[in-house]
This record gives sequence, C-alpha cells and structure tokens, in this order.
Amino acid sequence: MKKILFIHIGLHKTGTTAIQSFMAINRDLLKKHKILYPGDFDNHYPIVSELEKSKKPYLDKLSQTYLVFSEIKNNFKKYQKFVLSSEGFIEKDTIILPRLLQTIEFFQLDVLVQIVIFCRPQPSWYESAYNQLIRESKVRFTDSFEAFFRARSIYEINNYYLLLNRWSAYFGKENMILTVYDPKQDRLKLFSDFKQLLGIPFDLSMTSPPKAASNISLRLEAIEFLRWLNILEIDAGIFERIVKIFSSETKKPATRQHWLSPEKAKMIYHDFEATNRMVAHEYLNKTNGILFDNYHIEDSDTLSNPFVQLDYFNPALFSQDIELIRQSEPSLLMDLYSQLYQANSPTIRYANTKDCFLTLIDKLVSETDLIRIRQTASNCQTDDYDLLQRYEKAKSVLEISTKNFQIKTFDWSDHILNGIDLDQCSIRINSTGDDPYFCLEKVIGNFDSITFIRIKIDVPGPTVLRCYYKTRVSDVYSETQSKFKEARPGLKYVFIEIDDPEFNGELRVDPGDVAGVYYLYEIVVKSTAKSYEDLLYENRELKMRYFNLQQEETQSSF
Repeated sequence: MKKILFIHIGLHKTGTTAIQSFMAINRDLLKKHKILYPGDFDNHYPIVSELEKSKKPYLDKLSQTYLVFSEIKNNFKKYQKFVLSSEGFIEKDTIILPRLLQTIEFFQLDVLVQIVIFCRPQPSWYESAYNQLIRESKVRFTDSFEAFFRARSIYEINNYYLLLNRWSAYFGKENMILTVYDPKQDRLKLFSDFKQLLGIPFDLSMTSPPKAASNISLRLEAIEFLRWLNILEIDAGIFERIVKIFSSETKKPATRQHWLSPEKAKMIYHDFEATNRMVAHEYLNKTNGILFDNYHIEDSDTLSNPFVQLDYFNPALFSQDIELIRQSEPSLLMDLYSQLYQANSPTIRYANTKDCFLTLIDKLVSETDLIRIRQTASNCQTDDYDLLQRYEKAKSVLEISTKNFQIKTFDWSDHILNGIDLDQCSIRINSTGDDPYFCLEKVIGNFDSITFIRIKIDVPGPTVLRCYYKTRVSDVYSETQSKFKEARPGLKYVFIEIDDPEFNGELRVDPGDVAGVYYLYEIVVKSTAKSYEDLLYENRELKMRYFNLQQEETQSSF
C-alpha cells in the first residue's frame, strides 16, 4: 500500500490552530498509529516562509525544510502516513506550490500526496478573520471592517473553487480532501473529523489541547478598542496584556454581535454562490450543488443592527473597556497612559485620538500618579497641531519603507554599507561609526514651496537626526543647508520642515551621530510645491480669465 503525505492547508479560521495543537500534543501517540507529525513545532509555517523566500531551501541543511523532510525520509520505512500543517501554504501558493512539489521530488518520497482543506461559509469567515487580524500583535491591523470587506485579496482567498483548482493542478482533483467546517461545532467533533480523515482509530488516550486564548471570542467593543490601540501604535507588550484581560472576561453580551448586516451577509453569500456550487459538484460530488447544507442567512443569529465603526475615537463607547483594565491590572492602565503621554503624533487624527484616550484615563487615575508620570516622562513632546495640519495638507512626493528602501535610497555611508537588514516591518541599520547617512530619491522642489519630511525611527541612544539638502545656488550638502531634531531611544516620529525657496529636491538623511543599531520604519516626504498638472491647470485658468476679460472689453467698447 502506497504511503500518504497529508498536507493540511487550512483554511484560516477553520480550527487550524486547534488541529495543529492536537497533532503536536499527541505526537508520540500518533507514532503508535504509524503516523509521523515531523518537527518540534505545532505549525509548519517555517517551511512555508522558506519556500516563499527561496526556490530551493532544502539545499540548506540548517533550514527547517531540509530538517523536516529529512525526518520524513529517514523514517519512511517506519511510518505509513506523514502530516504537514500550516494555513500559510495558501497565502502565496502560486509561488509555493511548484517549490513544494520540487522539494518532495528532491527527497525522492514515493508518496501519495493528499491535500486536506476545511472551508466555512464566507460571511462568517469575514467576521472571524477580521477579529483575529485586529487582535494579532504582530500584524497591528488598523483598517475598518468595511475596508477589509472590500479588499480584493480577501475576496480571492474566499473563492474556494479557484483555490482548489490551483492545488489540484499539482496533486490531482481526486487528492483534494475537502471538509465543511461548522464554527458552532464542538472542538472534540473537529478533532474527531480530522482523525477520521487520517484514518486514526478511536483512541481515548489522546489529549485535547486547551483552547488557545487567541481563539476566544471578544466583544466587538473590545475588538474596536484594540483597533484604536493599533492606530495609536501601542507597544506590543502592553497590547498583548490588554488582549489577555479581554480574553478572560467572563461576562459576555446577551446576544452575539456582528459586523455584517443580514443584507450584506446575503450579498457575500450570493457573490460566492456560483463558485461554491462548482466546488460542491466537482469536489464533493453533491448533485444538489449546495456546499454548506446547514447554513442559512435568514436562520443565522446575524443582528439586524450590526456594530457600527466610527472614523473618530468616541470615548463613550469604551468606558467599560478602560474600567475592565483598571479592575484587572491597575498598573497596566498606568503603562498605557505613560506611553500615550510621551508619544508624539504623526497625524491630526492620531493627536485627537491620543487626547481622547488620555482624557478617558484621567478620570480613573489618581492625581498623584498623573504627576509622577508627567515628571518622569523624559521623552514627552507636545504635539504641534499647526505643523500637523500643514503637513497633512501637503502632497506626498516620496514614501520609503522596507519594500522600496534599496530602490529609493543611495550613496550609503561606509559605516552602514554592510549593516542594512530588511524585514516586513523595519529597516535595521547597524552603524559601525558615528556618521551614518544615505541619500533619497530626488523630489519636487519649486520656488515658494515648503517640504516636510516625516521619519518613523528608533535610535540607539540620545542623538541628533539631521536632514541635509541642496539648493539651486549650492550643489553640496553643508551645515548651513540642514535641519535637525534631537532624538532619544524609543519609537517616535520626527518631523523636519524645509522652507528654503532655493531647495532643489535633493535630500540626505543622517539618522543620528552615534554608533549602534537604528530601526527605520518609514520616511514620508510631502511638499506644497505644485505639480506639473496643477501648474498646467492654473495656466489654462489664467488664459481663460484673460480671454474672458478681453471679450468683456470688446463688448463694452461697442
């Protein structure tokens, strides 16, 4: 009998984390049933990450891809079935799929590959996935549910027919094992269904893992409170402590809350009705074409009055959340207040939200504690609302992040030339000397315009951040053509304003004057300079006004 490699690919929000925990905690018992769950982690996401970044990660003998597949290869005779599990496999599967197949072929595994997929009704998936994104401290998601709902990439994830077709093109339609996930079902039923898929006989000795805190449902007011904390970029440690408090809340709403109205839920369901029908026909052989037998919008508990998100922070909605934090961990409320008090605002919206938060907490914190925080706040900066307003009215002419840093910057100093590392969130600059710098792509620089540079950065020690610029008169970087701001360790936004009418658009950033590791998150350059299109429009307007004046003068002369 041919051996089987099961690859469980999710989907997200279908009990994947619970299944992975179940497999990991029962790793030794599974071996008794001739099933190997390789590796020493729950989720095989490290393999996904390596396959995404490298065409042949298995050539590196220290990679998880090599180690996990070597474990399968070395135990091939001992076990009958092998299981890999990660919902990450579907995230960039157009890249990962050919590399995954190539990896299996490289290790010469004579196995039948079967893909295990759980799917759930799309309306309930949207709500569950959004809630999870908001509470994930590594993601720090800030979009409203409406923006999330309209995202094209999210729509594509929910097209199960296209997803199944991509995977079946590599492993065969007959090897797609599709199961409908019911979010209301008991976890034991989920484990039982998965064991049945793997052909595991009934075994009372297998342990069910405790329910992960990340999978405990929260009130939507709590989710919205967390979203505003993400907008304020609250420290991950403080954020996770607040999530833990909300997750342990015993008092739940009398009725379940929803983001979706019945009308919108029906719209989502109908959007995917045709593709769901094809999935039911082709992958489950259901003649009636109904993928989700027990799901009916009109019978669901979706509220007629869904939770409404505002585009501004309303303190009245969150007094319960603040009080819950105060009762559970008073010191946490102080930590939250301290960080907000010391934060400098990158936008007017941020500044207004911060002020509302501080006012809300003010009522619950003693005057003594407030005085202590204000006296010990060494990094406090008063928000300059006038600067923020002028900055927001200006037009963005250059945006630099981890995605384009190496394209949009050049002439790095020798001190940082070999010390730049990029990850998803930040640009890590390790300066071996006290003069790190780099130049930016040239921006617009017209007469009578002001240029703003906003830099999100964390510096290694007390230092001075400088921004040098060139002019039409002087084509060199010099102290007389520079602006600076003092900076202390800790994540902050630094604003530089250049109001020199001769500025020609060339900039150099010196993030500090001390050696050490700098974390750069973004650089945004805005300008009040008029674009070519704006100047052209103004020119046309002037010509039209001049023409009209001539017409009026001609008519008056008659």
